[in-house]
Order: sequence, then structure tokens, then C-alpha cells
Amino acid sequence: MKYLLEKKDMETKTEDVVHPMDAFLSGIGATLKTLDPYNLNLAKSRIFNIAHEIEMNQILYKQTDTFYNNAPTSSSAGNPYIGTQLV
Repeated sequence: MKYLLEKKDMETKTEDVVHPMDAFLSGIGATLKTLDPYNLNLAKSRIFNIAHEIEMNQILYKQTDTFYNNAPTSSSAGNPYIGTQLV
């Protein structure tokens, strides 16, 4: 019985944790709800565009970073002529 009570207490504590981004967006939501339909649409579009642009930059950065990390270097790796004796 004690185990069940402790487990339930831990679950309750875990549920109370709010991610900072959720708290931020909840606060912004309260402000957005006060806007007229035109300005609300404008704000939603701008927020979406900013998030999309940053997400694309992150994706491109990761792809570029992966490309450069996997690119062959000036070492002999992958070059069959380096290290062989010319006759």
C-alpha cells in the first residue's frame, strides 16, 4: 500500500512540471486572445513564419555540419594512389 501511495505521489509531482516554452506560449495566448480577427491572423502568421524560418536554419545547419564532418580530409583515406610507390 505504501508503494502505491508513493508511486501516485511521484506521478503527481511529475505532472506539475511545466516546460518553460509551454508557459511562455500560454502567456502569449492570453494576449493573442484579446486581438481582433485581422491582427490575430497577422500575429499567428508571423509567429509561424519565425518558427518555420528558425527550424529550417537548424535543419540546414545540421545537414551542413554532418556534411563537413563526414567529408574526406586531405589525408590518404580514400585515395588509392597515396602511399603507393611509383615505378
